[in-house]
Amino acid sequence: MIADSRWVSSPVLTKLLRAREITAPAPDTIALTLDRPSGQVPALLSAPGLVPLPASVLASRDWDSFAKSPVGNGPYRLEGPWKPGSGGNLKRTGQGKAAEIELRVGEPAAQYDAVKAATLDLATEVPGEKHEAMHGDFGDRHATWPLPRAGYLAFPVTNPQFADATVRHGFALGVDRAALEAGPLAHQVDPAKALLPPADAPGERSGTCRPCSFDAAAGKALLRQAAFPGGATVYFGPGAEAWTRTLVVGLHKALDVSVTAQAKPSIGPLDGPVTLDVKLATASPYELLSELASESGYTDDVFRQNLALADAAATADEAGELYRLAENQLLRDLPVAPLWSGHGHAVWSPRVHDVTTTPFAGPVLSGIGVS
Repeated sequence: MIADSRWVSSPVLTKLLRAREITAPAPDTIALTLDRPSGQVPALLSAPGLVPLPASVLASRDWDSFAKSPVGNGPYRLEGPWKPGSGGNLKRTGQGKAAEIELRVGEPAAQYDAVKAATLDLATEVPGEKHEAMHGDFGDRHATWPLPRAGYLAFPVTNPQFADATVRHGFALGVDRAALEAGPLAHQVDPAKALLPPADAPGERSGTCRPCSFDAAAGKALLRQAAFPGGATVYFGPGAEAWTRTLVVGLHKALDVSVTAQAKPSIGPLDGPVTLDVKLATASPYELLSELASESGYTDDVFRQNLALADAAATADEAGELYRLAENQLLRDLPVAPLWSGHGHAVWSPRVHDVTTTPFAGPVLSGIGVS
């Protein structure tokens, strides 16, 4: 039904899982028939867009009513309707430390101050202007966790102006990622250290990748080496205009070339790079690596082979090694330059303890204890 309805999560089934048939032979069993062997099934099926939904709402498609009275399969039940702009109350029905949880909707700055005053137990957003104060205000009562979101600069590799990887590396070295993080992105991201963001990476990567570094002198030298003619337009999509314009100003200053920003047209090939704000649907690197290659028009048989082998790998370690090979190849050929990866923030009052987080869900409410 998800695939037929073309929901946002449909590509997880049609492009990533590629299930030929999905059946439910028993009430507690789902049977999948794929078009090839895949070890990525658990990561793909854990996508938030594929969470179970009651048969009644699937039949009625009354999404407005369901949003006010959602039903899930977790350890808490919503008591009464959800009140948009206000919140709701959860009551424990399974394994959870708190018997009841009151959820409040409000402005991040006001909620930050409420937690500081101990009139609110937990806030799951920290505004940029409070980023530095957070450490002094809360000591060890704060957490940052990686989000399944990242920013990139994708080059049109089939365009003669950007066909040379030397040019692409020059532009990558001209990006002041710290200025983006502290400026328009308001401390809600980390400067990229790798192509795969922490929320999607198969283990930690040592050090910072060379194309993730800011080195204006080296960037200008690479453009001179490649005889780059100068002049480029960087395109942006919805929601990315502010940080793209800061990026463009920085590139012009660092590389001493004419760079302008323009909204991405709805159709037609692009003659310049485009900024990407990628929100991941799954925890599988296959999703991101294949999307980045597609966005830039990058095609390579070895890269595709490594992706296919990683998809079919029987163990997570084997898949991780192959995904690293594919990532390293993209960092070498650089059809896309990593810019930043998103992170979430939480702060809590002295009576709260045992706060843990996950990339897709943030703080795990069932594990939070209250003294």
